[in-house]
This record gives sequence, C-alpha cells and structure tokens, in this order.
Amino acid sequence: MTRIFAAVLLSTGIALAGQPGQEQLKWGELQARIAGKKVALVLPDGTRIEGKARQVEADGLRLKISKTSDKKAQPKGVRLIPRESVSVVRVTERRGFGRLLCTIGAIGAAAAIAGAQQIDIYEGVGVIAVPAAVTAGVAGAGIGGYYVGKRLDKRVVDIRVAKQD
Repeated sequence: MTRIFAAVLLSTGIALAGQPGQEQLKWGELQARIAGKKVALVLPDGTRIEGKARQVEADGLRLKISKTSDKKAQPKGVRLIPRESVSVVRVTERRGFGRLLCTIGAIGAAAAIAGAQQIDIYEGVGVIAVPAAVTAGVAGAGIGGYYVGKRLDKRVVDIRVAKQD
C-alpha cells in the first residue's frame, strides 16, 4: 500500500512540475525576481524571444537573446526591450535537489532489487552477462532518476507586469 501511495505521489508531482504558476509584479519589483534567470516573452509584433535577463532598467528590459522567432526584428545578442513591449514574462527556474534525490533513490532501489535476487551462475556466458546486465540496469535506473528529478526541479512562472508602477 505504501508503494502505491509513493508512486501516485511521485507521478502527481511529475505531472504538475511543468505547469506554470502566475504572479503579478510592478516594474520596480521585476529586477529582484528575474535578473540572471532564463526568460521568454512575446513582443507586440508577435516575435517570441528567449534569453537571460541581465537588468531591468527604467526604460526597458536588458536581455541577452539566445533564441528568437524573427532574426531580423530581434537578432541574437544583448538588446534593450522597451518597457511598453513587456507585458508578460515567463521565467524558468531550476533547482538541483530533485535531480540528486531521484538519482540516488533510483540507484538505491535498483541496487536493492538486484541484491535481493539470488542467481547462482558459476560457469558459462552467464558469469559475465548477468553482472553486466545488473550493472546496466542500475545505471539505467540512475539515468532515469536523473531525468525524473530534472523535471521535478523545473519551475515555470508567468509574471504579468502591472501597468502602474
């Protein structure tokens, strides 16, 4: 019963991990919230840009653009996005605890399952194949745990910029 509860709890956390939260901030509060973080926004002309927020200035958002849907209108590099063009900013944050915890947990669980099996093979191909398969299974569980944890670590927040300051 405990295992079923843990599996349901983990799958619910994974399903909810990628859904964006929402906040509303004034322009003056934006610097502390997004500086140095990966952000994405859509400009009034429909151009979608992504990059690292450098500085929130009085007249705009200084952004190092790494992805753009229109290279002519908004080329890559450090640009000042005018304040009136910024209405919603999507911020992506990553923590590291979930990756560590899930990786260690998956490796531990796989090793415990493999250690609980008693396989007596003393000759033939099985002497090499069985330990290799067990090692590959434990490594695979660790890799899977890393990616589950990575998904849990990702937090996306849509910040709506208030019209008044």
